[in-house]
Amino acid sequence: MYTYEYYTTRQGEQPLRDWIAALPKNERAIIRQKIQKLAEEGFKLLKTNMLKTIEDYGGDFYELIGGHLRIGVYFDRSKNMFILLHGWRKKRQRQPREIDKAFSKLKDYLSY
Repeated sequence: MYTYEYYTTRQGEQPLRDWIAALPKNERAIIRQKIQKLAEEGFKLLKTNMLKTIEDYGGDFYELIGGHLRIGVYFDRSKNMFILLHGWRKKRQRQPREIDKAFSKLKDYLSY
């Protein structure tokens, strides 16, 4: 079993938690189920289509996939836990802006 926490800004906000809360009920259930699966299975999900490494951003940076919903995830080895960074809806084949937003939150997380 793995633990996880939501990325929290310096002001104490958790934008991903707010994003999930604003999703329609059925989508909220899907993404929460994927987060629970991540907590239960961790890196075993890399063998499925639910978790994939985000290339070109360094190690331990992943995309949790729940249909068209995505979450940028970082594995913090010092805490042995997943950090849930940023969520988005996939609307096209490439989504570099959304991945960049997740990576920006990762850089902020690593700075404190």
